[in-house]
Amino acid sequence: MARVKWIQSKVSNSVSSTSHSKESTINLPASYGPSGYSYVVTIGLGTPTKDLTLLFDTGSALTWTQCEPCIVSCYSQAQPIFDPSQSSSYANISCNASSCTQLSSTTGNQPNCSGSTCFYGAIYGDKSFSDGFFATETLTLTPKDVITNFEFGCVIRHQHNRNQRSREPTFLPSTVFSNAGTIIDSGTSYTHLPPTAYNALQSAFQEAMANYTSTPPFSPLDTCYDLSGVGTMTFPVITFSFSGPINVDLDVSGTFYVVSASQVCLAFVPNSADTDVGVYGNIQQRTFEVVYDVLGGQIGFGAQGCS
Repeated sequence: MARVKWIQSKVSNSVSSTSHSKESTINLPASYGPSGYSYVVTIGLGTPTKDLTLLFDTGSALTWTQCEPCIVSCYSQAQPIFDPSQSSSYANISCNASSCTQLSSTTGNQPNCSGSTCFYGAIYGDKSFSDGFFATETLTLTPKDVITNFEFGCVIRHQHNRNQRSREPTFLPSTVFSNAGTIIDSGTSYTHLPPTAYNALQSAFQEAMANYTSTPPFSPLDTCYDLSGVGTMTFPVITFSFSGPINVDLDVSGTFYVVSASQVCLAFVPNSADTDVGVYGNIQQRTFEVVYDVLGGQIGFGAQGCS
């Protein structure tokens, strides 16, 4: 019901704001998508115009397409991925723009800033996500129907989990980490785990990634894969559980270190011994707002706290 009311409000606002505009009819051919359960349309984007085939979804408020650079968690598509650097009409939207500050009503999430540029993120019911730059571009529906300054999402990260298989989770007891403790260090890239913990993580991770081609190590990372040519990638979710309780679920940027599309590695390394101090590295802190309560002796993690 809430979704219906939201759509109705958007339609009402659209009608009231265009009541004095000239009526027009645009014929845009639609066809079945590859799955047979959706419609797709082909539009032109940018200057010069690049043809893109998009899912036609009247229930979504934001139009988006994959943009370069888009690595690892993006799907394969028939046409080349849109490259904004090759378009003279592309422009990022400022964080201070009203259209940026109002994005939460469209995506359900507060936008972030990448420098002074508006950066949006959307999470769907199946835990799929898309995020990227909020921008304007020239949209061509037909040779005579061209919309300038069209607002859209220029996606650089996307994960679709519809085909992901469910697995029994692997749990590591907290006692594994109690021998020497762990520090949170923004100056160390990879998380260093006790060997007992790392071996269990590596074994479960390799089992879950068995369908992907392994590649030689990238020192000191020893669990790497060739993901070149891979469309939709599924990967196991790694969760750190802190006392509190606080559960930190890592996304793709906190799980992998990307050397290249043909060498993507698990961003964890083992310590020499279980008695060595563990280190929670900055790759695993990406996209999180980490709050240090020094007086209270506590640390907090806010998901999607930064881009």
